[in-house]
Amino acid sequence: MKSLGISLLVLGSVIAAATARAGDDDPYAKNGFYFGVGATYGVPLFEPSLDNAFNGAGLDEKVSNSWGTNGRLGYRFHKYLAAEVEHEWLAHYGMRISGPGFDFGLGDVSTQTITGNLKVIAPFQRWEPYVLVGFGATLASLDRSTGSPINISHTSYSTRFGLGLDYYLTESVAINVGSEFVVNTAKISNMINGDESSRGLDYFAAQGGLVFKF
Repeated sequence: MKSLGISLLVLGSVIAAATARAGDDDPYAKNGFYFGVGATYGVPLFEPSLDNAFNGAGLDEKVSNSWGTNGRLGYRFHKYLAAEVEHEWLAHYGMRISGPGFDFGLGDVSTQTITGNLKVIAPFQRWEPYVLVGFGATLASLDRSTGSPINISHTSYSTRFGLGLDYYLTESVAINVGSEFVVNTAKISNMINGDESSRGLDYFAAQGGLVFKF
């Protein structure tokens, strides 16, 4: 709830700034469809989930970062507002545990997160910073190592919070950079004794790509 409150405050601030400074003749702020494609670098935030799954057994849990892709299809229905569907795929987070005298790979997790986003834009000619909030689902897949005792819930509810910037090279093509935080309800369970985490497969995503406007 705290994150949602902060996001709404930022949304309001962006709308106020855009209203104060944007002109009606801005050629980059026209309504219409758009789509975007790009690369994502995902930083996992779910090492505490692994710790919970092993019931705080004093092991050292590590999860590697992951590269992936993102795409979005949206419609800008107001100078300051757009709605879009975003899909983000992250190829593999490598999970490991270690302790006195051993180091064991648990397997790789890949995720696909699909959300419907509301995007609030502050149009300043070619420069268009934005904030967004979205809701949807994360689909997770586990490539378990031989002997690995963990399991994951494959489908979970997700919320997405994001900040970004579109810089228009032309009226139809923009460079996009963004950062997004995804929170979900996925669970990691330890099949030995059934302990499981409720923290989710949360992650931070750094994004970059192109946006094409119709």
